[in-house]
Amino acid sequence: MKNLLFTFIVILLSMSFVFGQCINNPSIQQGDINPAPLVNGAGGILTLSYVENLLDYTDEETDPITLTICLLNIVPVSGAGSVSGSFSGTFNWLYDASSNCFQGTQNQDILGGAGGQITIAFNQSSPVLCPSNQMGYNANLQPAACMNGINETVDDTESVYTCAVAFVPIELSEFFGYSKNCKGLLEWTTQSEVDFSHFELEKSINGETFQTIATIKGKGSEIESTSYSYVDLQLRDINLYRLKSVDLDGSVSYSKLISLTRDGCSAQDGGFAVFPNPAYNNSINVQLNSTVESNDATIVFTDVLGRVLMEVPIAVAFGINNFDVDIDKLADATYFIGFRGVEAIKETKKFVKLSN
Repeated sequence: MKNLLFTFIVILLSMSFVFGQCINNPSIQQGDINPAPLVNGAGGILTLSYVENLLDYTDEETDPITLTICLLNIVPVSGAGSVSGSFSGTFNWLYDASSNCFQGTQNQDILGGAGGQITIAFNQSSPVLCPSNQMGYNANLQPAACMNGINETVDDTESVYTCAVAFVPIELSEFFGYSKNCKGLLEWTTQSEVDFSHFELEKSINGETFQTIATIKGKGSEIESTSYSYVDLQLRDINLYRLKSVDLDGSVSYSKLISLTRDGCSAQDGGFAVFPNPAYNNSINVQLNSTVESNDATIVFTDVLGRVLMEVPIAVAFGINNFDVDIDKLADATYFIGFRGVEAIKETKKFVKLSN
């Protein structure tokens, strides 16, 4: 009788251990695509939330939760590197181009009540014009095997689809970028600019939200190709860029997304860049990454003999500063640009102005 009771207690303890590991209810929800609808040819961000609804799950070494995300008519910007979001690090991610699917495998304990966003930056591969919603993703969460038959008997899924609108206020022929010397160099070209106002270059450092880092006035015509460039002095772990094109009537559209890496470099504080260089019109942008603040600083233009030809008063904030400078009074020549009142900036840069 004692042996039978002992055996019964052991069985109960074993069942308690197994159930303690497996009694939970993982789910995915709040799927979204931004922007929606997409502008034909533009990129976007897909989002979903993972939630561990009940108890902890701590047996990922032998029995992990997996999450599969398959894309339709869209493709990731940079493979597995396109995945980000506050909860993305809970999984190891692989991307299979042949199936156009991601698989995330749980790599750490997931506490009860824990959760967060998982995002993927994408571009369009086969645009589907509205009203047909056939561009987006299907996500499927496969619970650990030990959960089946307890709380989770079927996989959890989340599907979100959208479409593309054909409106484009400007003909953008290319938009690309590359990393060099710990800086991001972005270039784009327009084929024509009809009733066009300006570009807003937007950047995301978290794969979720974008902020405008530069506004560039349109300078092209209806019949000529025009080139633009920008230098980002502050590369992060995540560097996603897109162009927002704004028409004179306020209509907007977005470009595809591009992603740049830091290539093992840290952001270079205390530096500045000048673009476009050479300049073919009467304005340039001076971008300064400052480690100090100054309300009494000056951009100084000198010629090759060291003579000061023009001074532009500026107020400098900590971090990235962008200054649009009118150079109409400067003749076509080679100049040097430096700073006064920003002691952290010791260098000068050569700058060339040329006529169209």
